Amino acid sequence: MNLKSYVRRLERSFSLHITTDLKHEEKRIAKPRLGRKASFNDYSIRHSMAIANFLNEAKAQGNRLFLQFGGQGSPWLKELSKLYESDPSLKEFFDTAFKSLAEELPHIDKKYIPQGYDFESWLKNPESAPDESYLCSATVSIVGIFLTQVGNYVSLTHKGFSTSELVSNAVGATGHSQGVIPAVLIALGKEGSEFYKEFSKFLKFVLYLGYRAQEQYGIFSPTEDLLKGNEEIGDKQPAPMVAVIGYSPAELDERVKSINSELGLSGLKALYVSLYNTPDSNIISGDPDKLLLFRKKYKAEMDERKIKFVYLRTTAPFHCPLMEATENSVPKDMERIGFAYKGSDLKIPVFSIFDGRNFQNESEVALPLFREVLIKALHWNKAMAAFAKTPKLVGIDFGPSVVSQKLTQANLEASENKIYSASSPKDIKVLLA
Repeated sequence: MNLKSYVRRLERSFSLHITTDLKHEEKRIAKPRLGRKASFNDYSIRHSMAIANFLNEAKAQGNRLFLQFGGQGSPWLKELSKLYESDPSLKEFFDTAFKSLAEELPHIDKKYIPQGYDFESWLKNPESAPDESYLCSATVSIVGIFLTQVGNYVSLTHKGFSTSELVSNAVGATGHSQGVIPAVLIALGKEGSEFYKEFSKFLKFVLYLGYRAQEQYGIFSPTEDLLKGNEEIGDKQPAPMVAVIGYSPAELDERVKSINSELGLSGLKALYVSLYNTPDSNIISGDPDKLLLFRKKYKAEMDERKIKFVYLRTTAPFHCPLMEATENSVPKDMERIGFAYKGSDLKIPVFSIFDGRNFQNESEVALPLFREVLIKALHWNKAMAAFAKTPKLVGIDFGPSVVSQKLTQANLEASENKIYSASSPKDIKVLLA
């Protein structure tokens, strides 16, 4: 066993600080893990006390910050595993996460999580993790994505981007789809034990959003006819959500309304434009059999105009009326776990992904937050309006991956504002320079 593994085992098993003797032994036996002759805790403390050069330069140039988080459809396990293995300052973060998830398992019907929520084992040994289809399921991915993006945030707070500095220099925050949830979490401005108390509640809230969404929609298992129908026209992996890239929002709206009318679809049987992402990339939610009919109707036109039709890796249709019945379950979950917040609790504006309003002006934040992620359509240009229209802003995206960073860039139009991603190795070098 090398020294790094030995130290990690000590910290994770007994929550011990590294002793002077162990630091001496580290220097004698191995190359310092973090590139300097100091303990892991010393590294964390040193960097949490110093303000990052990036922030100092931004303030010197009169720039403010805009904070954002990504959403569903982003790969997360590899990124989260890297945080777990490489950043010892996240020990309390991961300990809190594992404990919080374990507390809720007795309340979850195992048929919706047949391979469990064993994030700790998956992170310790990624090769033991379930296959991609399970990790992409609504019940699992929503949790993994949340852990990854909040992990990125907490990691940066230990490296010169303290919560107080981020909050005092930010004009606002938001998040793509489920990313609006961690935006509200960080807007509380909590640090230390108070932060982890709220983080636990938010994690449980996210868990129940994914669980109740899948419970409402049912276990997704495409039929042979559905698979064959998609294969015949060159499509793969049908799902309840699909990205259509090439139509304008108005063009896509028109075509969705047309096929709903033609097939007599309404209510839970209808198709919905659920996420308006960019001027030419948007998402439809609905029954996969109806999505196949939509595809067949417009395939010739799509081929001619080189319009892409790409199913998302998910197992439930978010951001649409198909999730309205979750009104009967999620609020009860929220009450049980104590998930209740007011707009006045937020230290910075958090912009709605539905209409761009500031959640600080809401008497209640928790219920609108649930509805915006599961039931209401997403309008990314409205959530991004403050960032796009306010001059001298610098954005920080906390991932996972760079998908939401690119969606934001596509909505900036003529703005000179830039956005950096904590998930990008290239951008993280800029942030930590």
